[in-house]
Amino acid sequence: MHRRLTAVALLITVGTLFALPGMAAAAEGPWWQILDGSRPTNLWKPTDSVQEISTAKANVFGEDVLVAEVAVAGEGLGCMAAGGVFGFSASQVCGFFFSGLPVIESAADLEAALEAPYGAGEVEVSGGPAGGEPFVVTVSGHSVTPVEVTPFDQEPVVPPLGSAKTTVLSEGGSGRLVVTVTDLGDTPVDATGKPVTIVDELPGGVVAAGVEAFAGAKNVNGPVDCELESGTKVVCTFENKLPSYESIEVEIPVNLVADPPVAGTPGTITVSGGGAPPATGMQSIVVSPEKTPFGVERFSAVGEEDGGEESRRAGSHPFQFTTTLQPKAGRLQLGATRGDSSIEQPALPRNLRFVLPAGLVGNTTAVPQCSTSKFWESPPPHLINNCPDGAAIGVAAVTIHVKNLLAFTRVAVPLFNLEPQEGEPARFGFTVGGPRC
Repeated sequence: MHRRLTAVALLITVGTLFALPGMAAAAEGPWWQILDGSRPTNLWKPTDSVQEISTAKANVFGEDVLVAEVAVAGEGLGCMAAGGVFGFSASQVCGFFFSGLPVIESAADLEAALEAPYGAGEVEVSGGPAGGEPFVVTVSGHSVTPVEVTPFDQEPVVPPLGSAKTTVLSEGGSGRLVVTVTDLGDTPVDATGKPVTIVDELPGGVVAAGVEAFAGAKNVNGPVDCELESGTKVVCTFENKLPSYESIEVEIPVNLVADPPVAGTPGTITVSGGGAPPATGMQSIVVSPEKTPFGVERFSAVGEEDGGEESRRAGSHPFQFTTTLQPKAGRLQLGATRGDSSIEQPALPRNLRFVLPAGLVGNTTAVPQCSTSKFWESPPPHLINNCPDGAAIGVAAVTIHVKNLLAFTRVAVPLFNLEPQEGEPARFGFTVGGPRC
């Protein structure tokens, strides 16, 4: 391997596992794996979107005031106002700093402002007023981009004129489609010269309500710029570098339009650029009113040649053997930040058993072994292990989340060749969740 990756934490959910033969030659370049899925796995009729917007006045120079811009998707819709400062009312201060935007003081004012992005007759606002009880914003039958309320702030000259927080109580809609494209080559994707473009033509009967995307663990390789070219087409562009075995994940809040909903023709996902050959994948959905059961959403086990082509020749020695396991999942529960978000799980997996394809023979003696004690040995701060680089037999790309401890993320870590116990032909191990170096 060209780098050392080390980490320690509990495994929560396995997304994709890549095992490289120890004697394989170095890859000539990057290539893409495309995975599709949804949260929840079983999609059904759209539900209402519900947001709670809490606002409070700040004491500024002895006066209580709230002056805050209200926006959706970066588009200013109004200025929330309460109290006053410097002898001016908050509504007058709004006119100074947010000229042209209507003043929002009541639930009726906020509802009128939100009709432009959310649709006339689709949005209902209760609660308030500004600086008082929280506003509750309900949008009928579909997911929407959350409201952003940003108090005016020009520190150190002018302190924040109030405080505000938006909490998504229910995302609404039918759920989210998830597209994950991963560089399986042993060479990084370099999109600085030729951008990576991901195009998702959605399945029949599905309409997108928004899109967001992330590159690398915790979006450290981002940003990824996305737009809805139409309700059924999403285009994302990435112009940075993506290390080997790391991923770009695109999440698309969607609504099923038929009543009752039905699964239409599968969608198509294409990815190109970044020095990797173009790749195409199908996007299918499961439509059911039943709660998502425990089980496997996607599974594959494929021998791959250098460059990503499936190895089909008898007696061949594939460059790598790629196993993909994607458990079924419930709905994404949005928090105030992505790190506060969580995914409902039908149940947590305990044991995973794989039967290798007929004719596949692995030679673990071609790679040095790491002792179990060395694998678990962890000096302070107990977030790394001490297995040697040469004992790495492959890579595991894992999706993990520990609520209130570790934010939802997808990270690539080494798969080590460990000393087998009595009666075991081989033992492999990987740990996830800590830093990488």
